Amino acid sequence: MGKGKGKSIMVSGGDGGHGNNTTHLPADSSTVRILLCDTNADSCRHVFHLLTQCSYQVALVTSRAQLFDTLRSEGSCMDIILVEIAILIANESSIMSDGDK
Repeated sequence: MGKGKGKSIMVSGGDGGHGNNTTHLPADSSTVRILLCDTNADSCRHVFHLLTQCSYQVALVTSRAQLFDTLRSEGSCMDIILVEIAILIANESSIMSDGDK
């Protein structure tokens, strides 16, 4: 049997570290879709390169607007979302309303 076939990886998060929000991801990284959002071009290229070397499918966005557009159109297909925190806290009062426009 191939490397990682038929296995899954448990990921916890989004619940303040209490372990109540657990997701099972396939161990075959080529089937895992990651949305990567970073406004720093060098950092973004570096992380993108590392993730693709590990066979992850990576969608890359570099702005808050692109992030919300991608989440609206492909968000349900993403397994992991990696976002530069500054993008989320830049104007925290409008995070949810931006996503609803």
